Amino acid sequence: MIGVHLNQVAINPDNLHDLRFIARVGLELHANLQVLDTFEQ
Repeated sequence: MIGVHLNQVAINPDNLHDLRFIARVGLELHANLQVLDTFEQ
């Protein structure tokens, strides 16, 4: 879902700031998911 949105944003150079924001949020979500996986094990 996020990957598709990133592709749509990347087409428009004006949305570079949004792309950075989405990438940062994506990394934070990924890190949070890894932490949850660690707790579940």
